[in-house]
Amino acid sequence: SEGLRTANPALARMLGYELSELRHHVDTWKSFIHPDDIEHAIAAVAAHIAGNCEHYESEHRLRKKDGSYIWVLDRGTVTVRTPEGRALRMSGVHMDITRLKNVQDALVAEQERLQLVLDNVPIGLWELDLESGAATTSSQWLTRLGFSAAAHPHSRDDWANIIHVDDRERVRTAFGAYLHGETAGYAVEFRISSGNGKWHWVLSRGVVTARGEDGRALRLIGIHLDINDKKRTEAALIDSEARLRAVLDNSPI
Repeated sequence: SEGLRTANPALARMLGYELSELRHHVDTWKSFIHPDDIEHAIAAVAAHIAGNCEHYESEHRLRKKDGSYIWVLDRGTVTVRTPEGRALRMSGVHMDITRLKNVQDALVAEQERLQLVLDNVPIGLWELDLESGAATTSSQWLTRLGFSAAAHPHSRDDWANIIHVDDRERVRTAFGAYLHGETAGYAVEFRISSGNGKWHWVLSRGVVTARGEDGRALRLIGIHLDINDKKRTEAALIDSEARLRAVLDNSPI
């Protein structure tokens, strides 16, 4: 009859019921859907029945017998239609994806915490694809250093071009030594230009996060630290020591 919906024992157990406790009707399914999810869940089914998509798929929450909710991935398709195309019967599956959703929520929360750190400390995350040469760097960090959006480096070559000419060989040497296993990690200090005539000292650290079957490095991830203040302090100390030495060298005592 119209509106009849059957379920198997596995679905009943998923919701904390015995199969005999469930009324086999579409209204039962609707009553289990979380109020915030019911509109898009029903819309997904309606779109498929209307022939707008090959199957229906919806992620939504279902209420269990104890009142708690689980996330399910609901997939199905019309299996029987009239000659005129009207849907007569559908079948599908519900998969419990609660754990997946919890992991996704935890990742989002972690990303938000990380973004909060990146927005408030002088650290830039970077990633380099050694096969394509593509490079990504935290846009907030680049902006903080004075880079315009158009000047953000997007490749290994872009980065090579903004490194001070006097520092390039040191960077190449440190990078090559790490990739060839001569050092335990990649770490080097160098200056970069944001295109406004100013140079910024940065400390770059990184590690290989992906290798090919032959052991060849494929991808690196690391951080850039703004060490401009540190370098200015070091320069001031060197200058102060030099002046003091000059005074002592010329003192008659």
